[in-house]
Amino acid sequence: MSARVLGGAGTTALYALLLWAPLAWGAYRDWPLAITQLLTLAGLVLWILGMAGDKRLQWRRTALDLPLGLLIALVLVQLALGNRPLVGWALAPAVGDPELPAELPRVLWSLGTVSPAQTARTFRLFLTYAAVYVLVVNLVRTRRQLDRLVQTLVLLGGSLAFLGLLDYLTGEAWLLRWRDHPSPGRLAGTFVNPDHFAAWLSMLVSLGLGHVLAARRSRVTAGSLRVLLGSREGRERAVRQSLPFVGIAVMAIALVFTLSRAGVLSLLLTLGAILALQGAFGRARLSLVLVGTLLAVTLGYGTWIGFEPFLARLREPSYESRWVLTLTTLPMLASFPVLGVGLGAYRDIYFRYQPLALEPGRLFVPFAHNDLLQIAVETGFVGVALLCFAVWRVTADLLGAHFLGRGRCPVGGGEDEGARRGEDFSLNVALGALGAVFALLVHSAFDFAARIPANGILGAACLGIATVALHTRFTPGGERLLTMVRACPLGQGRQGPWVVGASAVALALVLVPWLVRPALVEARLQAVPGQGALGRVDRVLALDPLDARALEVRAKLRVAAALEVWNTGRGRETRVLRSWDERRREARALLTGAAADLRTALSATPTNPFLHEILAEVHGTAAMVDPASAPVEVPAALTSLRRAIALAPENARFYRSLALLAASQREPRLGLALWAAREAVRRDPALLPDLVDQFLSVKLGETQWAALAPDSAADQLQLGALLEQSGLAGPARHAYRRAAELATPDEVSFARWLLARLLTRQGDYEGALVELDAAIRSDPDNPELHLARASALSGRADPAALDAHRAAVLKAESRARGRARDPLPFELADPRARALASQALGPGDGPHAVRYRRALAQYLLDHKRWEHAVREWEALLAQDPRDAGAHFGRGTALHELGARDEALEAYRNAVSLDGRSIAFRLRLASALWETDQYYQAMNEWRAVIARDPGNVAARLALAGAYLAVGERIEAFREYQRVLQMEPDQPEARRAIARLGKHGSQIQRQPRRLRLV
Repeated sequence: MSARVLGGAGTTALYALLLWAPLAWGAYRDWPLAITQLLTLAGLVLWILGMAGDKRLQWRRTALDLPLGLLIALVLVQLALGNRPLVGWALAPAVGDPELPAELPRVLWSLGTVSPAQTARTFRLFLTYAAVYVLVVNLVRTRRQLDRLVQTLVLLGGSLAFLGLLDYLTGEAWLLRWRDHPSPGRLAGTFVNPDHFAAWLSMLVSLGLGHVLAARRSRVTAGSLRVLLGSREGRERAVRQSLPFVGIAVMAIALVFTLSRAGVLSLLLTLGAILALQGAFGRARLSLVLVGTLLAVTLGYGTWIGFEPFLARLREPSYESRWVLTLTTLPMLASFPVLGVGLGAYRDIYFRYQPLALEPGRLFVPFAHNDLLQIAVETGFVGVALLCFAVWRVTADLLGAHFLGRGRCPVGGGEDEGARRGEDFSLNVALGALGAVFALLVHSAFDFAARIPANGILGAACLGIATVALHTRFTPGGERLLTMVRACPLGQGRQGPWVVGASAVALALVLVPWLVRPALVEARLQAVPGQGALGRVDRVLALDPLDARALEVRAKLRVAAALEVWNTGRGRETRVLRSWDERRREARALLTGAAADLRTALSATPTNPFLHEILAEVHGTAAMVDPASAPVEVPAALTSLRRAIALAPENARFYRSLALLAASQREPRLGLALWAAREAVRRDPALLPDLVDQFLSVKLGETQWAALAPDSAADQLQLGALLEQSGLAGPARHAYRRAAELATPDEVSFARWLLARLLTRQGDYEGALVELDAAIRSDPDNPELHLARASALSGRADPAALDAHRAAVLKAESRARGRARDPLPFELADPRARALASQALGPGDGPHAVRYRRALAQYLLDHKRWEHAVREWEALLAQDPRDAGAHFGRGTALHELGARDEALEAYRNAVSLDGRSIAFRLRLASALWETDQYYQAMNEWRAVIARDPGNVAARLALAGAYLAVGERIEAFREYQRVLQMEPDQPEARRAIARLGKHGSQIQRQPRRLRLV
């Protein structure tokens, strides 16, 4: 095969990967990424084969060669050093006292990377970017090739932007059907993340502008415009020349509707930089026209579509979390100063630095959302120095020497004015390409766009395009490379070319499994769940025995299998293990295998706290299965959890696991358990209810229960409420008193109120009144305190309760008139305290006096002050005529006053407003019976039974009614149903005995109606 054909095939592979990466969801994962890397490898091999066909190896030197080689060497050093110091810490034997913290070394000078596997994966991606740059520099040699490459990229960007806009406007994946991650409300094109699509578009807008500037032949005057549009050929040429700008405008509009703030900012800064550079050359007029037209078109179409989503996106309060992420990432530089944490290994160590504000345990943070900071953290000060050297060298070459004519080209492209380029085509194409690289750098300061392969590949290609444009002189007579070329002749015979070609192919074949294995492992891991999962994960590990995720999956499966063997006796191959010793042996074998898997996984990623937690679970399960091993297994489990906490000190989950493990031992380690539980609640108060439930089986004293929650009023109040619900009155009292001691002045009255309510329920009315009097002194206008005081006074039959009820009503009315309505009577700022108050008060009647007037009316009703009760219930009804309870209470008082007709009407109103209330219907039925409305009463009893079949009172009343109307058989059946529910019910037994004397003589006979 000729060298020309092989070179063309290499160029085809380059085009294929540049097109494939954005079409395949950005090529960010699994098979899309593997195919991208295979295409890159194919392009490199074909390029080498083409040179072998020419019998001459060539390397076009660039300013990036040396920095690129040094960065590759740095990553190789990271991989060579590995993570041995951390592995030694993670796999060390259990410490002598497992209750001591497992401190992670603060500074690790000899560490290469915390996760060699992740560094190797990211290194593959870095090499892919470098290979794309090399291919562009060495395969694109002519003006036609350079122009075609730029045109292809701009056409691709315009097409995807247009299709993405159509899908965005229709609200569904209509044209881009292969997208597997819909992003409702934002335009994402073929990418998963709209922000990454925005970065890709901003680069292509800049590249396209450079191409449009380069394509102009001369200034278009009015006369030349008339000539251009005066013929068919001229009009067609005008359309062709305008198409790239149309594509650029479509991309700019699409970028706005990605709603990416960083994308829009990077584009605006890039356009400003292009105008500044063009102004430096005195050629800013056309650039201003193009940029102004682009902005006008974008604003016009954006206004037509609607800018409100973008403006709403600008108002989103997400900046604070990004700032917190940046601030908590910076300390990593101090802990790993020399070589960093390892390329790509940020995700494996950030657990240690993740603050509560970023929800550790719920939110996984694989990226710093600032690629510039993340690359500094991952490569250390050595990497930062090399990156700065690379930026300085490329800037000095392309901008300093070839744009501005200042300085020397480091690869032999001239010096000062001799290096300065003057051709419009080269300068404008290079300007657009460098603008694309600048846009990616700006976007990378706010996101991780450069780590998405499609963006990184495009950025590398644009840097290569700028290098080719400025290192090559394009003339009508041909192209001339201005820089030095390293060449190695292969001789005139066939041996040299064959050896080089065979070596390239052999090396590629060796690298193929290295590139494909991650995708194969991921695909097979997704197919693991289900019957026979252990066998499938074994086949995954046959592909990569050190894959940490596969090892974790197998460890979990082995633990689940061990528990099934222990609990059910079902062994492998459906064997039934009848003795506990057999179960113990098989379960122990599975647990030993799980521990081995986890230790192997930890040797790959020793900073993964979740692996340490699973290892602790394995050791804890082994201690349960084999109590004889507990002296070894329990310290190992505690040590593993201590290491998990050291790696993720703000993750409440690990503290909870440690608390439960320490408390579940035969001899509980209560000090450690209570400390861990307290720290868990400090980080996540939502864990407190579960921890209280878990510790109920442990015999704790009042002070120990109080130590379960942090020393804050809100935590102690929540603890007291939970203990009260669990029936632990003594510890609840202690927690409430502790809360009152810790409370702020605004919270004291609430704590005392909760304590007083508990004391009232326990019958300690004197103690309750002491607390309430103290609370009222600090908050005299709180109606809830007066209501609680009324309850305590009523409990000891003190007539002063009536005055307390009236005081509660007056305070509530005054409060409602005096200030803005707050649904709570307590001045509470803490959200948890407010939630607890809402729960304690129950579904309330709002901030007005209804709640307290209702309590007063009920008190009057209970104490048979009927006339006063009627007035209070009527006052309630004046405020809310649809209050079913008020109608019922009024009816009760009227009934006792002898106003039976009015009482009956009140009962009817209550039932019509709340037909679900059993008490309302029972009272209505009784009132109907008393007023000789027998069948209506029976209907109400039937309605009660239909809603509550187990209501004995309703069935007895209905049975009596049946007897009264002569329905003896129906009465007999109802009494039988009552006895089925309550065999010893005396009234039903007497009625059955009375009816049973007549036996078969029971017939339906009409009788005169009378009350039974």
